[in-house]
Amino acid sequence: TAPLAPEEPLLKLDKSTRKVWVKGKELTPPLSPLQFRLLELLYDASGRVVSREEIIKALWPEAREGVTDQAIDAIIHRLRERLASLDPNAKFIETVRGHGFRLFTP
Repeated sequence: TAPLAPEEPLLKLDKSTRKVWVKGKELTPPLSPLQFRLLELLYDASGRVVSREEIIKALWPEAREGVTDQAIDAIIHRLRERLASLDPNAKFIETVRGHGFRLFTP
């Protein structure tokens, strides 16, 4: 019998090309620079909860204040929608109430 193929990761991102794949399918059109930076931040956290403060520092480093929870929720919502376009059943970004967000890739 043939050896089993390595399991395709549910979510894969290539930082050099800024490409994202969900279940082996490339996400097109590509994510916006802000969406990619958010996904990269969550991805690099390896399952750790990322706080809203960390998201603000990573996405809007020049903003000292004035980034609202609504702005963060909006970018999280748009990123969730883009990822769901390739896999509507996967819940990649988990909200951890009172703490922040975590990337969930079983």
